Amino acid sequence: MAVKLLFFNKTETDILWKDYLDSLKQEPWFDYVNILSQVTENSETCQPTDHLTGHVSRDLLDLLLPSDKDNTFVCICGPEVFTQQAISILEELCYDTDQQIHAFRG
Repeated sequence: MAVKLLFFNKTETDILWKDYLDSLKQEPWFDYVNILSQVTENSETCQPTDHLTGHVSRDLLDLLLPSDKDNTFVCICGPEVFTQQAISILEELCYDTDQQIHAFRG
Protein backbone atom coordinates (compact mmCIF):
# COMPACT_ATOMS: atom_id res chain seq x y z
CA MET A 1 0.00 0.00 0.00
CA ALA A 2 1.32 3.42 -0.94
CA VAL A 3 0.84 6.53 1.18
CA LYS A 4 0.66 10.04 -0.24
CA LEU A 5 0.37 12.90 2.23
CA LEU A 6 -0.97 16.24 1.01
CA PHE A 7 0.21 18.47 3.84
CA PHE A 8 -1.61 21.81 3.88
CA ASN A 9 -0.06 24.48 6.12
CA LYS A 10 -0.14 28.24 6.35
CA THR A 11 3.63 28.84 6.33
CA GLU A 12 6.85 26.85 6.19
CA THR A 13 7.29 27.13 9.97
CA ASP A 14 3.93 25.37 10.43
CA ILE A 15 5.20 22.18 8.76
CA LEU A 16 5.44 19.63 11.56
CA TRP A 17 8.13 16.93 11.36
CA LYS A 18 9.52 18.30 8.06
CA ASP A 19 12.93 16.61 8.44
CA TYR A 20 11.32 13.30 9.33
CA LEU A 21 8.85 13.50 6.44
CA ASP A 22 11.70 14.40 4.08
CA SER A 23 13.58 11.29 5.20
CA LEU A 24 10.47 9.11 4.72
CA LYS A 25 10.16 10.42 1.18
CA GLN A 26 13.15 8.19 0.34
CA GLU A 27 10.93 5.14 0.96
CA PRO A 28 9.20 3.73 -2.15
CA TRP A 29 5.83 3.49 -0.35
CA PHE A 30 5.71 7.13 0.86
CA ASP A 31 5.31 10.48 -0.85
CA TYR A 32 4.20 13.85 0.39
CA VAL A 33 3.57 17.31 -0.95
CA ASN A 34 3.59 20.51 1.09
CA ILE A 35 0.94 23.03 0.10
CA LEU A 36 1.43 26.43 1.71
CA SER A 37 -1.16 29.19 1.75
CA GLN A 38 1.40 31.86 2.68
CA VAL A 39 5.00 31.84 1.47
CA THR A 40 7.53 34.21 3.02
CA GLU A 41 10.14 35.80 0.79
CA ASN A 42 12.95 35.23 3.29
CA SER A 43 12.46 31.47 3.54
CA GLU A 44 15.82 29.79 4.08
CA THR A 45 14.91 26.11 4.14
CA CYS A 46 11.95 25.73 1.80
CA GLN A 47 12.73 26.19 -1.88
CA PRO A 48 9.95 26.86 -4.41
CA THR A 49 10.37 23.29 -5.67
CA ASP A 50 9.68 21.91 -2.15
CA HIS A 51 6.07 23.00 -2.07
CA LEU A 52 3.01 24.17 -3.92
CA THR A 53 1.08 27.26 -2.94
CA GLY A 54 -2.64 27.66 -2.58
CA HIS A 55 -5.67 26.45 -0.66
CA VAL A 56 -7.64 23.24 -0.81
CA SER A 57 -9.50 23.27 -4.13
CA ARG A 58 -11.05 20.90 -6.63
CA ASP A 59 -8.31 21.53 -9.19
CA LEU A 60 -5.54 20.90 -6.66
CA LEU A 61 -7.06 17.70 -5.25
CA ASP A 62 -7.88 16.42 -8.73
CA LEU A 63 -4.26 17.01 -9.74
CA LEU A 64 -2.62 15.47 -6.65
CA LEU A 65 -4.86 12.55 -5.69
CA PRO A 66 -4.33 9.18 -7.39
CA SER A 67 -6.35 8.54 -10.53
CA ASP A 68 -7.33 5.10 -9.17
CA LYS A 69 -10.16 6.29 -6.91
CA ASP A 70 -11.33 2.75 -6.14
CA ASN A 71 -8.15 2.04 -4.17
CA THR A 72 -7.89 5.39 -2.43
CA PHE A 73 -8.72 6.27 1.17
CA VAL A 74 -8.53 9.93 2.22
CA CYS A 75 -7.94 11.13 5.79
CA ILE A 76 -8.53 14.79 6.59
CA CYS A 77 -7.29 16.69 9.62
CA GLY A 78 -7.56 20.42 10.15
CA PRO A 79 -9.85 23.23 11.20
CA GLU A 80 -13.55 22.52 10.68
CA VAL A 81 -13.91 24.93 7.74
CA PHE A 82 -10.98 23.25 5.95
CA THR A 83 -12.36 19.78 6.73
CA GLN A 84 -15.86 20.62 5.44
CA GLN A 85 -14.45 22.19 2.28
CA ALA A 86 -12.20 19.17 1.60
CA ILE A 87 -15.08 16.71 2.12
CA SER A 88 -17.33 18.71 -0.20
CA ILE A 89 -14.67 18.75 -2.93
CA LEU A 90 -14.01 15.01 -2.54
CA GLU A 91 -17.74 14.33 -2.90
CA GLU A 92 -17.74 16.39 -6.12
CA LEU A 93 -14.84 14.22 -7.32
CA CYS A 94 -17.01 11.13 -6.67
CA TYR A 95 -15.32 9.82 -3.52
CA ASP A 96 -17.64 7.80 -1.28
CA THR A 97 -18.06 9.64 2.04
CA ASP A 98 -18.76 6.46 4.00
CA GLN A 99 -16.09 4.22 2.46
CA GLN A 100 -13.26 6.45 1.26
CA ILE A 101 -13.11 9.52 3.51
CA HIS A 102 -12.30 9.86 7.19
CA ALA A 103 -12.22 13.25 8.90
CA PHE A 104 -10.43 13.58 12.23
CA ARG A 105 -12.53 15.89 14.34
CA GLY A 106 -11.85 17.11 17.86
